[in-house]
Amino acid sequence: METIIVQLPGAAQCGGDEPGRPDLIHLGPGDIADFGRGTPGAAGVPIVLPDPGVSRRAGQLEAAGD
Repeated sequence: METIIVQLPGAAQCGGDEPGRPDLIHLGPGDIADFGRGTPGAAGVPIVLPDPGVSRRAGQLEAAGD
């Protein structure tokens, strides 16, 4: 059972300017997903916020049960 579904913008199609299909991250009770700018190459966080004003590890989402 999922308690949080995070929808991320999809990567651009090859050679196009239009965004691709959105990516989904499904979190169940107790699951944690870090977010932030990440390290060079976008490694280290599953939810990347590519803005220089965002910390490399800005925070985390944690799904909780009812």
